[in-house]
Amino acid sequence: MTQDFSNHLYQGVPEIELAVITEAGSFGSQLGALTKVVLELARLSIPGYEETKTRTLEELEKNAEVIKEKKSDLEQLIILDKLVDDIKERHRRAAERDARRALEQLKKFDEKRYASFVKTL
Repeated sequence: MTQDFSNHLYQGVPEIELAVITEAGSFGSQLGALTKVVLELARLSIPGYEETKTRTLEELEKNAEVIKEKKSDLEQLIILDKLVDDIKERHRRAAERDARRALEQLKKFDEKRYASFVKTL
């Protein structure tokens, strides 16, 4: 995994920024954790949160253009969280598909090596 560390992206010490993402977590994982906490706090403290979330996700499912509409900060965060989850799931499915194809190829060309490999999983 790589991230762009161009000076224009942040106002920090490059060595510290690099250490943070390599030792603590990527910017994405940091933002993801914050997003999950904020949404959980919203669920616990904002009356009507579940209805807002349900309505917002239904709107998004019906029309992806809803992300361009003016939304409350909460609705925007719900949408962003859903979009990120969808992207991650899409990549998981692609990785699984690629792994399955690779295993099928290995089995086709060398069943012994395939059997040996599968045992290590």
